[in-house]
Amino acid sequence: MNNGEKFDPLAYLHTRLGNNMRSKERVLFPLRRLHEEFASLPGSLKILEYGTGPVIMNIISAAPHASEITLAEYNRGNRDVLHSWLEGTFHSFDWSPFFDHVVTDLEGKGAKEARAREALVRSVVKRVVSCDFTAPRIIQEGHEGPYDVVISPSCIDCCATLAQFRRNVENVSTFVKPGGTLMLYLSERNMHRESGTYYIGSTPHTLVNISASYVAEQLKNLGFSGVRSYSCPGDPEAMKKLQDEDMLGYMFLTGVKGT
Repeated sequence: MNNGEKFDPLAYLHTRLGNNMRSKERVLFPLRRLHEEFASLPGSLKILEYGTGPVIMNIISAAPHASEITLAEYNRGNRDVLHSWLEGTFHSFDWSPFFDHVVTDLEGKGAKEARAREALVRSVVKRVVSCDFTAPRIIQEGHEGPYDVVISPSCIDCCATLAQFRRNVENVSTFVKPGGTLMLYLSERNMHRESGTYYIGSTPHTLVNISASYVAEQLKNLGFSGVRSYSCPGDPEAMKKLQDEDMLGYMFLTGVKGT
């Protein structure tokens, strides 16, 4: 799955998220959208993040609304990073600026509350499980849900064909309970060809080329209502560094599963 066994968690974190995150719209955009979406949801939610990577930031806004969070990730190295952070032993990347941004900048609270949110995230994440959208069982047995909210960030588009992407959307949607919410954060790309390549260091990774309108159509076809999409232009400097010729920007979509 997307060259996952060669994926370097620390290279990804420092290349994609490090170095003054507040100047990177590709980081601020999903944090802002997740904040807005969870602000309108109730509490005590059962939440799944599918395709977490080595990343903590996508559940910062979710934590106050969660009774429990399950993180599902394909790559063993990424799962190790998640476990280490949850246990308080991971010091190779500092997530505190991300907590500060969400809790102080977006929610208008103080630094003390930001540190408390870190503790809350650690307490509300109940498990880190394996997943693989290319396998017959796409998540570790016993964790199929259904969930009140499913978040899938930069995961299900890590494939080479539109047919595989449609299967990925359909498969992930099965984790959402009727009336529940699906949130997708994906790369918006030029659809002049079916897929493209980007690089983390010297390692190539494949992404299917999709647009916000294409993804919205797939969600509606699966019975999701109230489908909304938001787009953010890409950073030319970042795209050059990634050697990504097809990248246009980023998109965030959300919808409610039919009952």
